[in-house]
Parts: sequence; structure tokens; C-alpha cells
Amino acid sequence: MISKKILLLVGISIVVIASILLSSGSELNDAQDTSPEVVAPLVQDEPISIIDKLKFTDKSVLVVAPLLTANAYRYQGFYDTFRGDCDESCLSLQLDTKIRFGYTSSNNALVYFNNLGIPIIEDYTASLNPEIFSQYKKIIMLHNEYVTIEFYEAIINHPNVYFMYPNALYAEIDLTDGVMTLIKGKGYPKDDPPPTVNAFDWEFENTHPDEYDLECIDFKWKKIGNGYQLNCYPEVVIFEKTEIMDFIFEDR
Repeated sequence: MISKKILLLVGISIVVIASILLSSGSELNDAQDTSPEVVAPLVQDEPISIIDKLKFTDKSVLVVAPLLTANAYRYQGFYDTFRGDCDESCLSLQLDTKIRFGYTSSNNALVYFNNLGIPIIEDYTASLNPEIFSQYKKIIMLHNEYVTIEFYEAIINHPNVYFMYPNALYAEIDLTDGVMTLIKGKGYPKDDPPPTVNAFDWEFENTHPDEYDLECIDFKWKKIGNGYQLNCYPEVVIFEKTEIMDFIFEDR
């Protein structure tokens, strides 16, 4: 049994880690992100179940932080073009590798996984070295909405991926010399041929309506070709609904 004192330390460490380590942001659709950076769990009498059952080795689990998506949502980023506040010059960005993570870039999930000591890699780094995924038994995807074709192919060819956020693998970007450029997705390009809903025509596209379920009351992990998809956007409830996380760490 984990004592209240230990759980209090867990909660405190989450806040400390978040303030020191993590950073990014904006809003899921078009607005600027105004959500809190960290939602720390309440201290409870009973232990958080995932802490009791969590067992992993250095190469068993890898979490993918959505640095590229964080950049897409930033000020003078992709969404300024989508809203008509900037021309297409905002569809090509010099990457900010120190950007603050927020609601649209899975900050709370990153705090949670980091607090448990699970390895985390930024999608930018993985895009430059996609073969790294083959070294891990289980890959946990977050809100990795904007990805390269190389990243996409590496993920769909991995046999055991947990897509914890809807809207992953949605739009295609190019990375050249630290510059991220939108290639396809979100209604771009507008000329012929018209873009598909998903830039990669991914058969397991699940943005609508799952991305708009923020409470995860009736959440389910759906089996797909190379893993599982969660049918809600868990950012707000991630510390409250630890059973969402329990599923990830069961042996399968």
C-alpha cells in the first residue's frame, strides 16, 4: 500500500517536473491555448493503480512527444493561416525546439509519463531517426497530428502502437534543416486534386467525433491493425481516470 505521504510526493513531483521540464501550446481547433499547463492529481488514500502494476524495461515502452504539433499550433503558425490571419508563409516554420507543451500537445500526458520514468522521445527526433521505433516493444502516441511520411510509415509498420489521442497521423509535413512545412492536410492544398480528410488516407483515421469527447465517460480502447486507439481526448481527465492508463501497461 502506498502511503498518503508518498502520493503527496508524487503530486508535488508532477508539478515540479512540469515547471522545469515540459513546455508547448495552443487549442485543439483554432483558438489560442488557455488551458492550465498542469493538472496535478489529488492525494488519495488508495494508491494510483498504475503505479502498483507498472513494470517496464528500458526498451519496452516509448512515448512520443508531439513537438511538431506544438509548433503547428503556435503563434504565427499553421493556424494563423487557416484562420486567415497570415498568408501561406506561416505554413513554413523554423522549429522552436524549446516550445511550451500545452493542451493541443498532450502536456498532461507528458507530465504523467515522465513522472513514472518512462522514456519519451520528441517526434522531431524520431522523424530524423524513425528506425528507433523498432527497438521498442510498445509505442505510445499522443496528439501527434503533424508528421512526416517517414514517421507515418514507421508508426503504421510497428506491431504494437497505442494511439492515446484521436487525430494522430492527420497531416503531412516536411522537415528540412529544422524548417517544418505543411505538405498536405487541413484543407491544404486547395488546388486540384482536392485533399482527403486524412493526408495519408490512413484507414484508422478517428478524428471525428472522438477528438471532441473530452470527458472520456464511456472510453474504449479499440483494436486496430497494429495496436489500439482510444475513442476520446483524455488530456483533461488523465490524472483522474487512471484506468485509461492501466490498459496501456497490461501485457499484450
